[in-house]
Amino acid sequence: MKVEIWSDIFCPFCYIGKRKFEAALENFEKKEDVEVIYRSFELNPGAEKHNDKNIHELIASKYGITYEEAKLNNDNIVRQAKELGLEYNFDTLIPTNSFDAHRMIHFAKEYGKMEEMTEALFKAYFTDSKNVSDFNTLAE
Repeated sequence: MKVEIWSDIFCPFCYIGKRKFEAALENFEKKEDVEVIYRSFELNPGAEKHNDKNIHELIASKYGITYEEAKLNNDNIVRQAKELGLEYNFDTLIPTNSFDAHRMIHFAKEYGKMEEMTEALFKAYFTDSKNVSDFNTLAE
């Protein structure tokens, strides 16, 4: 069975969904027969590589809400992630463009490392607050 997962490594719900899918797959008796393929979906293909706004400001602007409302919403997402063992650091997260990170995931696929690269980039972005559009970061 092939499962195709369309996601963006900048999507906090995609990382949460990945963890939930992994937990469900772990309990599936035919898990060894499941092939997981990650597909790229850019939530914001027009995002700047270098941005002078933080994620709370960007979310507030995008959805027409206040900074405080955006921060509160993001804090709620942080709590949801924590329940699954994920650490999100929205206050230090570096908003950027995900195109090159997606390219890196597909490059890793050629070497059988798509899953590992996807996980590494989610962690780099949400936990480690790295600029995952920076070529030096991607090379790491």
